[in-house]
Amino acid sequence: MISLAASRSTWPAHQGYFAQTGVHALQAGADGATAGRWWLLCPTGSAVRIYIVKVSFVCQHNSVLATPTGPRITLEKMSHSGAGASSVTAVSALSGAPTPTAIVRTTAPTTPVAFAAFHAFMPSGALTAVGAAPMSSAEFEPVEPLEVVAGQGIVCRQPDVGTTSETSRRFATSVYWIEV
Repeated sequence: MISLAASRSTWPAHQGYFAQTGVHALQAGADGATAGRWWLLCPTGSAVRIYIVKVSFVCQHNSVLATPTGPRITLEKMSHSGAGASSVTAVSALSGAPTPTAIVRTTAPTTPVAFAAFHAFMPSGALTAVGAAPMSSAEFEPVEPLEVVAGQGIVCRQPDVGTTSETSRRFATSVYWIEV
């Protein structure tokens, strides 16, 4: 386990990676048990440990539709039996760093099984079709970096039912992790 008792400057920066997971629309229906918006996976059989350092979340309205519900966007630790190919390109914190072991996907890996939600983001809200709402933002920055080992990962999903106007809200996330 990596401790934050020491300064973050002591973390192995040459093994830090960032990924922006794209823009995702909220939806009327909840994501199913094996569905999600993106996955960050440690491949099965990997000797590398991945530590989630931060996930940033931004949300905005895309139209004037009323959004009377507030479905959560959750981060959940999960397991999988096969990661498959990467669909989001990660960027290294330093030039010349090795290709990341973690795989960031926008499609489900083989046999995903979510354990439990460990964080929830709330999308921006507007209760009328004529009101304006500013963009909202939030960050998940754990006290200790969240460890992900071989055959595990995190999934970002919408576990709650919304309304048909939910697609008027969209969100984007950025994730930062280190590999040891």
